[in-house]
Amino acid sequence: MGHGEVGWVGVWLVTGSVTLAAIELLLHWLIDLGKGEGYYGYVADQVMHLICKVVYVIVLANGVQLS
Repeated sequence: MGHGEVGWVGVWLVTGSVTLAAIELLLHWLIDLGKGEGYYGYVADQVMHLICKVVYVIVLANGVQLS
């Protein structure tokens, strides 16, 4: 399993949400694409990945129902 799969599978296992897992897959790919294209470096890449996880927690903590 590649590092991208670890991200979306982890989100799915922790949240039980296929929707959030799909969002994670897309955002992870886009963030890594931007880093690969040289738009930003490693630190910005990691901060964006972390922000995604924080947003998922906020969404779920506020009772948003996602399947």
